[in-house]
Amino acid sequence: MGLLLRMMTLHAEVVLDDRRFRRIAHDAYAVFTRRPDRLQRLVHDHTLVDDHTLVDDIQDAAQRGYDAAVTAQAVLATARDDRQAVRAVLTLAHELLEGPGKRYVAALLTVNGQRSYQDVRRRNAGVLLRQASQQPSLVALLDGLDIALRDAKAHENYLVEGDELILTDHGVRRPNTQPISGLVLLDRVLTAVETLQALFFALAAAAAGIGITLVDALDHSHFDMADEDTIAMLLGLQSWTEVTVELHDHIVRAAATAELPTQPLQPVAVLVPHLPERITQLELTVRTSRGQRLLAGPTEPWRRYDASADWEKQLHFVESCRRWHLDGKPIFDQGQTRRWAAYHALEQAAAGYPACIRPLRQLRNFAQRLKDEELASDMSELIAYARNRSTGLTNEDAGSDIVNRFTRRAQADVPLPEVLR
Repeated sequence: MGLLLRMMTLHAEVVLDDRRFRRIAHDAYAVFTRRPDRLQRLVHDHTLVDDHTLVDDIQDAAQRGYDAAVTAQAVLATARDDRQAVRAVLTLAHELLEGPGKRYVAALLTVNGQRSYQDVRRRNAGVLLRQASQQPSLVALLDGLDIALRDAKAHENYLVEGDELILTDHGVRRPNTQPISGLVLLDRVLTAVETLQALFFALAAAAAGIGITLVDALDHSHFDMADEDTIAMLLGLQSWTEVTVELHDHIVRAAATAELPTQPLQPVAVLVPHLPERITQLELTVRTSRGQRLLAGPTEPWRRYDASADWEKQLHFVESCRRWHLDGKPIFDQGQTRRWAAYHALEQAAAGYPACIRPLRQLRNFAQRLKDEELASDMSELIAYARNRSTGLTNEDAGSDIVNRFTRRAQADVPLPEVLR
């Protein structure tokens, strides 16, 4: 079958051009997150038919891309000559653009403009690609998404001679158009695969940042990437460079060059939901302009944070900040977490029985996970007081001691982090 067939392995188990892939993912993520209001509008678009959402549409797009690649692989495995191989790769180029490509480009155009996702999406894929290619902030994100190849397959305007693709106009060779060799065609299509993976990754990460899950956070099959590569990519989205990742049993150790944000645990909150369940500990060595920093801690509180909402989310956030360390020191110290917990314990107790019991128990469990036995014991006493007072087994004076203890903690001269004010 010649060199072409021997080289046509479309498994994207490694990134073909790591630097380009990271650049597209990083820049696309910036586009998706530049206008939070438009990102919200995109992910909550209710104009899709049959009660479908963007989540449904993007998941369908990823599946279409995967199915197209699998089909192409099957055809290539049984192709008897280069002509069949070239046709299979051209078909893949067409299906990638009409399936995931059209949807990802529509998402980019939606956050970059004023129209709804469905209004943009219903247009022809070629029209969308031409429109996006005219926008300076988007044109660099379209590598490999080739309108000419899409049109050639859609209208059957091509010939195959040997291992070369020749574009035609209704069966007539186009003047001044050079044949495309099989290897060049393959490179273009694999570039498109890589671009679509990067766009999908960026969109999924942007949506996750506002609490919308486009894909199972632990299912990396959509990305065709190893765990180490996925972790490096998530850090790369946040402008971390020279990233190296090592997995040691249940521990991830990553190192990179970056500047830590004002809230230094932000990269951790983004990363942890995508880690395999077996990972229980994370260590991030960050080379900053002021020297090397080390972020380290357990993944478990961040997993609970990611899976919760409202009051419980705040509770797990504070626990995460208490249990995580920056350069060997906890992000929140014991005095800060005690003051915060005491304030909320009094606030919850004021709601009365039985409404206060569940959140007070959650605060007690919070103290126990932090191994703060004194605080946990006082939470138990406050719970008992709230219950007994509601049933008449005790009066308000009997509980003055425990209430005073919490009041002193809540009013302690301890500076609260700005995020908790």
